[in-house]
Amino acid sequence: MCNLPASCPSRRAKASPFRFLYTVQHTNLRNVSAKTLLDYHFRYNIPAQGTNGLWPLKAFRDREMTMNSTKTGYLILAGLMLVGVVQHAWYWPQLPERVATHFGIDGKPNDWMSRSTSTIVFLALQLGVPVLMLAMTSLAARVPVSMVNIPNREYWLHPERRGATMAHMSLMMTWIAVLTSLFLTAIGHLTFVANTTGNGLNLSVFFSAMVTFLIMIFTIAGRSMWHFRMPRQ
Repeated sequence: MCNLPASCPSRRAKASPFRFLYTVQHTNLRNVSAKTLLDYHFRYNIPAQGTNGLWPLKAFRDREMTMNSTKTGYLILAGLMLVGVVQHAWYWPQLPERVATHFGIDGKPNDWMSRSTSTIVFLALQLGVPVLMLAMTSLAARVPVSMVNIPNREYWLHPERRGATMAHMSLMMTWIAVLTSLFLTAIGHLTFVANTTGNGLNLSVFFSAMVTFLIMIFTIAGRSMWHFRMPRQ
């Protein structure tokens, strides 16, 4: 029984590596699951690295995993945004009319805003910055290759690889947006606590959160730089 897409010729015919190769060349392979591709790979010993213009099985497996991970990132990001909104609603009645928004190296406040203005600014940052990051990735898929700044861009943005490259960039930026949203939520919490208790900003927690955030960002950036290296010939 053929478990490839409906466009696969003679679905009732016995599955064969020849029909598999035909399907690889003539159908939209985003509809073919990685499991199906790997099943054919192991059943008929079709090389995992495609030849003669065929899409590699590993590329489809990686792309499916990438898309699933990106969707997970979207869900987590949406949850963090909701937490940010709830956070502001929870602390709003507890905040003073003048809210400390900036703190010195000693943790003491040195700049203030009105409660309504600070809420608008903080909430705009928590919601707007991650959304802007995702929008930049979406825009990158529509601009000329010369405007996309990645290593070896002529190779990775070749029409045969552009789709997979954009998927990886979307994944990278989604998780950077998640980390940014989490960091901003943590900073917001520290600021709210400082204003409701009058004890100043907890610098040890603040610097721990900032260092962790930066390490994670540089880790993601480093992995992407490694991903976009030139493959061995």
